[in-house]
Amino acid sequence: MPRIDNNRALFATDRTADGTYAGVLTCDPFGTADSFLRRLDDHGYSGVANWPSAILFQGQVKQLMASMPATSDLEYAWLAGAKRYGFQTLAFFRSLEQGRAALNAGLRHLVLHPGLITQTDDGPPDLLIASLRGLIEKLHRQAEGVEILFYEHAALNNNIRAVDVGADGSVAYLAQT
Repeated sequence: MPRIDNNRALFATDRTADGTYAGVLTCDPFGTADSFLRRLDDHGYSGVANWPSAILFQGQVKQLMASMPATSDLEYAWLAGAKRYGFQTLAFFRSLEQGRAALNAGLRHLVLHPGLITQTDDGPPDLLIASLRGLIEKLHRQAEGVEILFYEHAALNNNIRAVDVGADGSVAYLAQT
């Protein structure tokens, strides 16, 4: 469960976003997507991403959140609506199934999250890199024009970079300003 009202925080200041992306809790049960997208547009946001995201839910938490509903499929449908509204989109995913669902929703700018991995030594985990590289290669073969970025976050694993996994670029963790 989200601990803060992430969506309300986007509008907490009077400043304009000047063309930046907004991380949106797309499964927010309050309000309508249309009115929310209008507010984002009015504040100068040019793109949206499904962050925080349901992609990290597993097991019983995943089942519970799906009943609310909070699923990656619903997030991708929301992003597809934002794309039709004129926003650029970034769809976070962490599995082949989620990546394919994002592509099937018409999204072509994806961000691969490596999962919640803890670094146990100084070297990059070769098996994980090979797995992530294989996932990216499969999605590139599935759809033309897909751009797959890699989510780099030093607290997750500071030895895996976009170039290691064959991603088209990266999105780095940035602290909220």
